Amino acid sequence: MDIRRMAREAGTFFSGRAIDQHIGEVRERNCTYFRSFSVLGITMMLITLAFARIMSRAAVFRIEFLVLLFYCAAMRVYACWLRKNTRWSVVSLYAWLAPIMAAAILMGTFLDPNILSITIMVFLCVLPQFILDKPWRIYLFITVTAVSYVVCCRAAKTPKMFRTDMIDLVLFYFLSLGVSSLILSDRLRSVEYAFTMRIASEMDALTGLFNRGAGEKNIRSLLEIGKRGMFCIIDIDGFKSINDEYGHQSGDAVLRAVAARLRSSFRSGDIVTRIGGDEFAVFAVGIEDVATGAICIERLFAQISAMNPEMLDGGRVSISLGGSFVTQGEEKDFETLYREGDQALYQAKREGKAQYYFFETPQPEGDVR
Repeated sequence: MDIRRMAREAGTFFSGRAIDQHIGEVRERNCTYFRSFSVLGITMMLITLAFARIMSRAAVFRIEFLVLLFYCAAMRVYACWLRKNTRWSVVSLYAWLAPIMAAAILMGTFLDPNILSITIMVFLCVLPQFILDKPWRIYLFITVTAVSYVVCCRAAKTPKMFRTDMIDLVLFYFLSLGVSSLILSDRLRSVEYAFTMRIASEMDALTGLFNRGAGEKNIRSLLEIGKRGMFCIIDIDGFKSINDEYGHQSGDAVLRAVAARLRSSFRSGDIVTRIGGDEFAVFAVGIEDVATGAICIERLFAQISAMNPEMLDGGRVSISLGGSFVTQGEEKDFETLYREGDQALYQAKREGKAQYYFFETPQPEGDVR
């Protein structure tokens, strides 16, 4: 039983399912690793060149260090673009590290055929640690590098030197796989923990929706990248009397039930938020006109009307809703949308509750419930 469990865990780790489950966090971390590696490379090359200058009598200047300096500087420039295009972070790491591995192979074979190569051995162990990816792909990257070195070493070195290098390569190859496994395992646990903590900090504990801070942040992010849509503020009618008459546990149950109807009435890409108390907010992406918005809200009102909470002894739950739109060609920030939605909600409440109202938009017939 333990062997089967261990085999399953090993298979899960090797396939990198945790990477797929937390891809956003993984991309962000790879961007950080990319920037860190570029800065580290620049620093190391500058120190090396400075040392060669100071110790010019003992050290021989090598042009490859200057080439690597410019290469790492180009990486640093590319990192600025990568920060806004995180989906390319993993591919970028492989693409930029592969030439460094290739240079190390050439330095250890054709450029220095008469000495043992330590550069490629060290790079084989160190460079893959800058990549957070599925273990099987990292192992493949290490294996391809090792095989490439074997081919070049066989072509460039004497049989005796080749055998000696192969002994070192086998040791460093398995050392690289082992170190990569240990570090990857620890990093993946760190990613899962960070993801869990982030979700916990963003979610409202009672309803499972975004809390006010996370919801507002997500809506602002959508507005900043030019997304258009419908913003709604929803309020449960007479919620205070529900708490007073039936108790706070019943009030909490009503909040959870309304939150569930909100989730089912809108799409997965829409932002559904509990503002606080009995107030909720929704940003429905792509809904830019009254007709489409009314259809969506009618569906929500139908679900709320169908609610029959057992804890209310036959009592009914109703909501009021105020909506506002940001359409193509408009520039509205979150504060403007919130103010317009709040004014529309006030109008809906004033006209009798259990209905919806759009900001500065005539109300279609049949909207009052």
